[in-house]
Amino acid sequence: MDEYITLPVKLAFDPDNDKLRPELKRVFKNNIARTLWLGIKQRHITDQYFEANCLKTSNSFEKFGVPKSSEQLVMIINRNFGYGYSKEFIEELFPYISGSKNLEYEVAKVN
Repeated sequence: MDEYITLPVKLAFDPDNDKLRPELKRVFKNNIARTLWLGIKQRHITDQYFEANCLKTSNSFEKFGVPKSSEQLVMIINRNFGYGYSKEFIEELFPYISGSKNLEYEVAKVN
């Protein structure tokens, strides 16, 4: 089976950079929003609402709790992001959202 999430996620920018867009800075300061962003962004096409959707979904999880199963996560992700994500991808993402695994990233060195 192909893996959707490559570890660590390689970033071509520094999330701590002061010049980063404010909404993206908020995503990286929020563990769940950052996990959604890192998990989805590396293999899927996103739109201009992506960061806001990551924050909105994270706020929902913080308020009502994270999904208890990948089946619940599929419904939530597809509803909040408006895409048809595969069940296999969501099953791979679920342990990171539930907190049983940590989705790490590294900033690529730019010459």
